[in-house]
Parts: sequence; structure tokens; C-alpha cells
Amino acid sequence: MDKIFRRMFLYISALCMIGLLPASLLSTSTQAAPLYQDAEPDDLVYKELQIIYLTNLKRREQGLAPLRWNSELSEAARWFALDSVEHQPNTYCGHTDTEGRSPGDRIMAYAYKNAVAWGENVVCGLTTPETAVNGWMNNAGHKQNILHAVYREVGVGYYRNSETGKGYIVQDFSYDPNYAPVIINNEAPNTTVAEVQLYLYNPALQSGLEGMSDATEMMIANEPSFADAVWEPFAQEKTWTLEAGEGLRTVYVKTRDAQERTTLVTDSIYLGATPPAGTLSIEQASTVEDELDFYNLDKGSWPSVQISVNWQGDDSDVLFEHLAGEGEEFADELAIGGTVLKLGGTKASHARYWTTEFYKDVPFIAYVRVKVDDNSSSDEVLQLKINGGGTEYGPLSIKGTDFVQAGAYQEFSLPFTFHTNRDQPRLIFNLYTASNTPVFIDAITVYTTAMPSETELAWPVLGGYYRSRGIWGRFINNEGEFSSATELIPNAKSISPIVLPLPKLPVLPTPPATPTPPPIDDLPNQVLLPIVMK
Repeated sequence: MDKIFRRMFLYISALCMIGLLPASLLSTSTQAAPLYQDAEPDDLVYKELQIIYLTNLKRREQGLAPLRWNSELSEAARWFALDSVEHQPNTYCGHTDTEGRSPGDRIMAYAYKNAVAWGENVVCGLTTPETAVNGWMNNAGHKQNILHAVYREVGVGYYRNSETGKGYIVQDFSYDPNYAPVIINNEAPNTTVAEVQLYLYNPALQSGLEGMSDATEMMIANEPSFADAVWEPFAQEKTWTLEAGEGLRTVYVKTRDAQERTTLVTDSIYLGATPPAGTLSIEQASTVEDELDFYNLDKGSWPSVQISVNWQGDDSDVLFEHLAGEGEEFADELAIGGTVLKLGGTKASHARYWTTEFYKDVPFIAYVRVKVDDNSSSDEVLQLKINGGGTEYGPLSIKGTDFVQAGAYQEFSLPFTFHTNRDQPRLIFNLYTASNTPVFIDAITVYTTAMPSETELAWPVLGGYYRSRGIWGRFINNEGEFSSATELIPNAKSISPIVLPLPKLPVLPTPPATPTPPPIDDLPNQVLLPIVMK
């Protein structure tokens, strides 16, 4: 077996050297290591969960939010616990592993790439979960980690050498602003009562095409299709009743903001007195995904689908600017978010939406959502140009007669690519009016180019990092018409098929294009907490 692995390693090394595979594959830092000896793995998993639960009780006593169990943080903590026992001197007690990495380096290596804050507690030996947590609470540095308000997720590694009895306990904390978890009963391993308490985090406020605003509504269900679930006002804490019976129970929570951007998160708990062997596992922890699976996407006469991850620029965003001429924002109950920018009317006007943070050198389709009160004019009423890092796309010329109905919002599309360009780092959507017809500009959404809408679709996530943001699809037919946006639920086989036909709009002919996540140490808002060795 060793010879086989050695041959595989030499083969991968050769591919890396000639550039056919990334050199990162040669690093052992991202490879899974044996985490537990065969004896009593359930016992160790339960101890890890007990530490998380007891930690959350300490936080709740101080009025702080509980932490969500995370897979990547746990894998990093488990590896370091094993490394400290099996590969360090018997007297070792610290936070630097045998590869010379800090806790932050380790959690990055285990795919938790979006950490803007982290901290670590360790116990250099074995003890009970209660003794570990109480010991940390009696030390200022460890207590600061446990009670730090910015954290949202935690992982624990509990390792014991079955022959020597030597052990090590590691607790890793972090915060990913793109993830807003739900937590059942402070992350208790099990409950004997079906009525539980949920804690819901609010998405972090961010601008840009991948931004979110505060959640305004939430929807909760015991199954992924959200059948019969209804939207209700967002609340951080909620009493919920699990599905009756005994066994592992999962709660599904969707939230949405005023601009209708959504998140989808879950948490699980065992309903019953004693979880059977193998029931509690890291599979129930929150995780980072690099590929999403979609089911029931085969729509017959709609053979293609485009995908968006809440990629939306709304007129309420500070990056949506009125630059020249007439421009006025006012309320409109038919608009996304309830407001709209009225552009032009009596003189030429100009507005733009821009960002510097989006995926580079990837083809996309932009949709602009607009309406006019008068669709009788054959003159141009709106022109869209996109500057993708120095390359201009368009213009897309929209006439009054291109609108199917006056007073109704309609979407028009333009392909673009945001090129890497240090001298012109912005992606800019420019909107111009020159006629006497005012145009009501609501939002710009961005989608991938079309891919086959198969019964089962595996989509490699752009950037290789997906947490909880809403996934939206537009279905395309052979005539180039596209459906309205439809929310897709990833990784859920039990979802009922989407019912089509959906409302469709013509894609206007568009001219061809004019030819032509940072290392953690570089993040300006990184929080490096003091680590007290024990």
C-alpha cells in the first residue's frame, strides 16, 4: 500500500511541476490525517460536542450569542491535537504545529479561507470537557477567546493515544462574515424534548454584488422544501418544535433582506435520550462547500440554466450613484427593496453602479430591471454600457417599444467579463438616458453563462467557497428567452420539481464585446487574539 501511495505522490508531483495541477496539492497541510484511534470514537466526538455546548453556556451567561459547530475548524483542531501528541516532544505545550503554522494558518489550510478573526485555546493533556472549559474560563487569555463577541463558529479536537494515554485538546474559534448560522439549544448534542430554542444570526452588512443588508424576514422548516412554511418577521431567538419521534433532526432556516436576497442555513440535534453509535458526527457541523448539487432541473423546453449567488446591485446600495442630469429615488411597492431610481425625463442623465470585488476573467450575463410609463416610442430610452476592468461591453440600446407593457418592470441582458486590470480595477455598469421618457431603474443582477439544466447538475462554485447565500436560477429556451429568477435549493434531493413555464422575456440582440480572496495576513480588519499557552 505504501508503494501505491508513493507512486501516486510522484505522479501528482510530476503533474504539478509541469503545471497541469496546482502546486498546493503537494502540501500535506490540506490533506486529511488520521484523527482518532479505532477505540471509542463516539466518546471523543461527544466530548468535543460537550466542550462546544459548555462554551456556549458560558457565552449565554454573559449575554453573548452561541457558536455554531464548524467542520473545517474541527478538522484543523483535530489535526493539531493529533500532531501535538504524535509528532511533538512529550513536554510540548503550544500553538505552533510541526509544519511551523499558527492557528490561523491551519484553519486556512483546512479550507476556512474567509476568516477575518480567529483564536485558539488548548489543554496540553487530557481532562474532562467540564474541567477544560472551567480551566479556560479561569485564565484571562482563554476566557477572552471564549467570550469574544465577534466569533460565530467553533471547532474542537479531542485526541488520545490509545497506547500511551497521552492526549491534547484544541479549541479553534473564527468568524466568516459571509455566514450567518442558526444554532439549536446552544449546540447541545441531544434533547429529550421536541420543543427547542433557535438562535439566528443576522447576515453581516456588506455592499457590492455579493453584499447583504439586515434580515427582515425568516422562514423555518423541518424539511428542505419548506413546504407550507411562511415568511415571518426576523427574530434572533425563536421557539421551534422538531419533527416528532426519535432520531437526528435538522432544522432549515431561510432569511431574506429588504432587497429579497436570501440565506439558507441548517443545524441538527438528536431527539432522544441516547444517540446511537455513529449518529453524532462532523457531518452535522457547518461547512464550506466548493461544489453544489442541484436536482430536478430538467425542464424540457428550457434546456439551459444560469446561476446567481445573490449577485445583485440594488438602487439602495451606496455604490449605485446618480452622476448627471435628472435622478430621483422614490418609493415603489413593485420595486425590489421598495425603492427605485427615476432617471432622466427632460435632459440627458447618467447613473452607474460599480464594485471592485467580483470574480475576474469569468464570462457573466448582466440583467438590468427597468420600467417606463410610456412604451410607445421607438426612440432609445436607455443605454447600458459595462466596463469590465478596462474593456467596454455594449452599448445595449433599449427602446420604448421594447417594453411589452408600460408601467411593468422588465429585464434586459448584456454579457460581460470583469478583466484583471490594475490600472482600471472597477467593474462599472453605466446607464444613460437621452430622451424625454423617464426610466425607472430598479436593480442589476448578474448570472453565470448558460449551462445544461440537467436532472442533476453539479456546479463548481466560483472561488471554491460557498457558505449560505441564496442561489438563483434563470432557465433559457432555444429561442434565447429567459425565465424570471427562481430560487434554487442546493444539495436537497427531496425538493419538488420547479413548475414551468415561468414568465419569460425576450433577450435583445447584443453586440459582441469590444476586443481587446486574499491571504489572511493581508486583511486590514484581521483580529488576532492573544493566545495564552497552557
